[in-house]
Amino acid sequence: VAFGGLLYGFSSASSLGWTNPVVIAVIVIGALCLILFVRRQKKLDEPLLQLATLKSNVFASSAIIVTLINCAAAVTNVTLPIFLQNVLGASALETGMVMMPAAAVGIIISPLSGVIFDKFGPRWITVGGLALMSAALFGFSRIGSDSTLLVAAVLCTCMAAGQTMANMPANTWGINALSNDMIAHGNAISNTGRQVGGAISTALIVTVMTMVTSANASSGLAESTALGVQAAYGICALVGAATLVFAIVKVRSKSKEA
Repeated sequence: VAFGGLLYGFSSASSLGWTNPVVIAVIVIGALCLILFVRRQKKLDEPLLQLATLKSNVFASSAIIVTLINCAAAVTNVTLPIFLQNVLGASALETGMVMMPAAAVGIIISPLSGVIFDKFGPRWITVGGLALMSAALFGFSRIGSDSTLLVAAVLCTCMAAGQTMANMPANTWGINALSNDMIAHGNAISNTGRQVGGAISTALIVTVMTMVTSANASSGLAESTALGVQAAYGICALVGAATLVFAIVKVRSKSKEA
């Protein structure tokens, strides 16, 4: 009820408006249910979700970083196909070809990031990955109707590489800080943060893109869509940059911290 309410409220805002009573009511109900759920879990002898894992500063920092990474990265799956097809006039096949290297680079980098994590710890690979992801998101915020499919493919690949570099080490760093009996709960919290953060981020991104596109409708479909996509990527670039700063402050070089 909590996450469903929040997600429905944020996703409906793009069509109904932020001041719509339904949107406000559903978001408030979702937030209240989340508060009640947290309070209830704290009182149970055997809680459904052991929120005590968040008392670990390392795990809490890790969960925040992983959630924000997925919030920032959610923009590509939603807006890039729209940009490629509506602004650059790409076909469905060309859109798939542009986005395919991102999937391939994730497969290649994921095991390498594990090796680097084991040898040097999480700090530099997490920071480096976030820097690369944030730079790619900023690059996307500057693309327009004069951009090329090659530029989009390179930026998409760099963003996926940065996300993969940062995601796994940050998550492993946090899980390693937990005792064995807390690991399952830690994984559940981390996965929930990723999924819910990405879903709510997607709803907000679509809302912003729709609002900017509609506000610039007089410029034509291609130009107004490009402006909407730029705004969405700009917001996610700011989220990526904030996550980068947070990681620089919080993530340490040791692969395991108590």
